[in-house]
Amino acid sequence: MHRAPALPAAATAAAVLALLASAAPAGHAIDQPGSIRITDRERSYRRIDEGPAGKGPGDVEIAWLSLYNKRITQKAIGHGELLCTYLTKRSRHCTTTYFLPKGKLVVEGVIGSRLLYELPVVGGTGLYANARGSLVVTTRATGPRREILLFRLLP
Repeated sequence: MHRAPALPAAATAAAVLALLASAAPAGHAIDQPGSIRITDRERSYRRIDEGPAGKGPGDVEIAWLSLYNKRITQKAIGHGELLCTYLTKRSRHCTTTYFLPKGKLVVEGVIGSRLLYELPVVGGTGLYANARGSLVVTTRATGPRREILLFRLLP
């Protein structure tokens, strides 16, 4: 009886394990501080007036944003979905989810104006799983609104 050497079986097993490992979804999250600088363009906007005419408690803002990194491509790389509820005539509580190629980032907090503000990053998925840090938003044009987004992320 001829017995096959053990080396090919071990090599086959190693090849199968390597193939399975490469087929598994990437579960790597950021492991060091970093920043992401992108821009957005507001694609749709709606304000729902829930009380007396004008901005006031309970009014809602909803916006859909296209995200760009023009240093890489002229096409949108993702989108953002913003929801703000007015607390007073001047302040509103906002939650925005940014859908990026390698995961989502979520920011949330109270702002006075959408012209210039900073919010904490409260989480994420994919590459940004459990992300923390901050987002600074600077408006550079209105009608349609265009903004510069600077995420400062911590591992």
